[in-house]
Amino acid sequence: MINGLIQAMQEGRGRQQLDELLTRLERYTDEHFAWEEHCMAEHNCPIADVNKTAHGRFVQMVAETRQRFEAEGASTELVLAIKGNLGEWFMKHIRRIDTNLNGCIHGEKEKAGTHRQPAHR
Repeated sequence: MINGLIQAMQEGRGRQQLDELLTRLERYTDEHFAWEEHCMAEHNCPIADVNKTAHGRFVQMVAETRQRFEAEGASTELVLAIKGNLGEWFMKHIRRIDTNLNGCIHGEKEKAGTHRQPAHR
């Protein structure tokens, strides 16, 4: 998304592309975060509260970015800020927090006795 945005800005289509990117991020935060928070609660993931707090901060960042975009328009500074924020999100949140959901799901399966061991050959 960021590479496409940078290309669009070079071609003079930055405003439209940035608007689309922000809309996608807004939709992502609404839909994906709700689903993920539901899954973490359903599987009693101990990091669920940390996850929800991080989601709130990300939603706030997206809202502030939207406000800045509406006030200032598309700019290289704004694109670089978005790129930095998304990079940090992927590195810190997805790799450190979201991956814990997998362990919660598998942990529940093991407790319930539904976890299957691979067949030996």
